[in-house]
Amino acid sequence: MIKRIIGFLKRVFGRRTCNTESKAAQVTAVPEKEITVRTSYISRIRRVLSESGMQPLRGNQQGTWYIRTASFNDAYRLLLRLGWQEGLSCSRKGGHILYKLVLPSGYGSITLSDTGRSRGKDLAVMTLNVSGITDIKEIRFRLKVSDT
Repeated sequence: MIKRIIGFLKRVFGRRTCNTESKAAQVTAVPEKEITVRTSYISRIRRVLSESGMQPLRGNQQGTWYIRTASFNDAYRLLLRLGWQEGLSCSRKGGHILYKLVLPSGYGSITLSDTGRSRGKDLAVMTLNVSGITDIKEIRFRLKVSDT
C-alpha cells in the first residue's frame, strides 16, 4: 500500500521531461480522397446513436430500435445532435408535431413525430431515411418506467 502511495506521489510531483523534436509524435498527412464528407457525417450519426443507449426491438421487426426516455424533449435533443439546425423544419399534421431534418448533399432525411404507434407505449417515433445507414430504419422512444 505504501509503495502505491509513493508511486502516486512520484507521478504527481515528479519532474516532467521536455519533449524534444526527435521524440515528438510524427504527423502523417492523410490524402483527401480517404476523408469524405459522407463518411464523416454518417460516422457522426452512428456515434451519436450508439451513445444514446439504443436497443433492438424484440420480434420480427428488422431495423426497429427503441430508447427509454422520460419525455419528448429527449427525442428532440437527440434529433438536434444528429444534424445541423439549418436543415430542420417543423410542421403540424393531423394534430401531431412533425420535425424533418434534411441532411446536406442529399444524403437523406430524419423525421421525428410525436405519434405513438403501438398502443400508447411510444412517446415519439424517429424515422431514418439515410443512404449510408440501412440497418436502422426506425427508432421508437418509450416511456421510462420509474420506481417512485
